Amino acid sequence: QQQSRLIQQTAELEVNNRKLAVLNNTKEKLFSILAHDVRSPIAGLKTSLDLPNEKALSREHFTELSHELSSQLNQLQDSLDNLLKWSNRQLRGMELQSQKIMMEPLIADTIGLLQYNLANKNITVNISADADTMIYADPDHIKLIMRNLISNAIKFSYSGSEIDLLVEEKEAFVYFSVIDKGIGMKKEVADKLFNEAAVTSQRGTSNEKGTGMGLKISREFAEKNGGQILIQCEPGSGCTFTLTIPVAAASAAAVAGRSIDS
Repeated sequence: QQQSRLIQQTAELEVNNRKLAVLNNTKEKLFSILAHDVRSPIAGLKTSLDLPNEKALSREHFTELSHELSSQLNQLQDSLDNLLKWSNRQLRGMELQSQKIMMEPLIADTIGLLQYNLANKNITVNISADADTMIYADPDHIKLIMRNLISNAIKFSYSGSEIDLLVEEKEAFVYFSVIDKGIGMKKEVADKLFNEAAVTSQRGTSNEKGTGMGLKISREFAEKNGGQILIQCEPGSGCTFTLTIPVAAASAAAVAGRSIDS
């Protein structure tokens, strides 16, 4: 019995050590992100704002530059929001405030927040959803997931293209799909998106940066709310990211552990 307990404790210790190694690797990557991907845009913004004061840049040229600075600030805001959400989850855990919420207002609010990004790349959003579709989830979590999925689609879409948002109700779940016609990705790249040991990010079609944390946080929030995120991608043809979430008639607890065909 003592030997059996010792074997069990050793196995548990190995599992905990692996989890700790993954967590430490992620933290190291986050510090690297803060040092480079977050610090650099702030430094660039400061330098750009100093130029007019030093009369090294005309107001006309500064107006042209301000559009690029605004785009960079939007990306920086998204990156910081994701990092703060991740840090808060690590320190305090993830507290759910689930309630019945309409899908349509959530989509409208998210599109409103991303309007500049869409206009900057002249991207059209097509929405197909029933006005009365309701889900049971934490609205703040769903907003963050939606923003990350749509931001990701904008990032990898070509200027002048379209993004389709599709809402479908299937049995006990609502499927929210974000469909782009951008650069797509290979299966081996898509498989690494949710890898806990890897925090990577590719540049977008307009050289946009990211931290690589948005999709990981989105997956964790989706699972915490009783759903998941499904991916279908084709190189050169775009990607479809689908969030599944319980309908309002069923609580997250009622559907926990239920499998969804991908």
